Amino acid sequence: MRIHQLWVETHRLDEVLEFYSKVLELPVLERTDDAVTFQIGASKLTFEQAEAGERPFYHFAFNIPSNQLAEAKAWVERRAKLIQDGHGRDAFHFENWNVDAFYFYDPAGNIAEFIARHTLDNRSNETFSASSLLCISEIGIVCDDVPATAKWLQRQTGAPLYHTEVNDSFLPVGDEHGLFIVVKRGRIWFPDTGKAAEPAPFRIALFGSDGVVHISSEERGDYMAQEYKRDIRQVIAQAEAFQNDPERFNELLIPDVVVTNVAGLRVRGKDEPARVMRAAMQTPVADIITKLHYKE
Repeated sequence: MRIHQLWVETHRLDEVLEFYSKVLELPVLERTDDAVTFQIGASKLTFEQAEAGERPFYHFAFNIPSNQLAEAKAWVERRAKLIQDGHGRDAFHFENWNVDAFYFYDPAGNIAEFIARHTLDNRSNETFSASSLLCISEIGIVCDDVPATAKWLQRQTGAPLYHTEVNDSFLPVGDEHGLFIVVKRGRIWFPDTGKAAEPAPFRIALFGSDGVVHISSEERGDYMAQEYKRDIRQVIAQAEAFQNDPERFNELLIPDVVVTNVAGLRVRGKDEPARVMRAAMQTPVADIITKLHYKE
């Protein structure tokens, strides 16, 4: 999976233009009053003016030649302050991905990463410069439901999970050339940045197994809304089916549930509804069938 173009938003467009064009010396492909696009190897990075009052920030990574981490680090250190972890380290090796990386902030608070992936055959003997950047290889996607968002990205791109098992806080989707880093809202961005991940608007054009694919945060929101509606309908159908089965009905409930019936009887906690239902099953109430309907 290869990221052709990434669109993000910023509240500091002029400072971003200055930093990426004059400090990092990246070529400017296009400049308008409300957007600027840079060439980063085989990828394009576009910053668009954010709405008034919005201060979005992102994590994104750029691949560099696998043998040039030290040279790239020295090059960036002359231009920006590297982010350190709690032990004062500013370069990091990740054994399970076989990569080395370092991080720095841009003027808008974005967390940029240069990453050398030793699984790729991209060594270079050229002196490191802005032209040594190979591509945009990661973009952080922040959400409340990590597994569902990762599933959506897999459906859209055909890409697999990358070196991980399904969990609720961190799921990379893609490969060494292009990765979605799907993280849960509030997760602190590495390395010890203290910055809690927050959702932010994005658009991406990428080359996947089925050609060019366009993905956006707006489409993800629409998909998640439909998924939640589907889940709600499923729970309603199960509640109706299990209304005379206290044990199976009880499995649908959360620990701190509060249930109120039409007569005003209120029970709290996951175990109490099952106790009340078992008692009710010994009365004529057992013959009453309730129909449940979903209405938006």
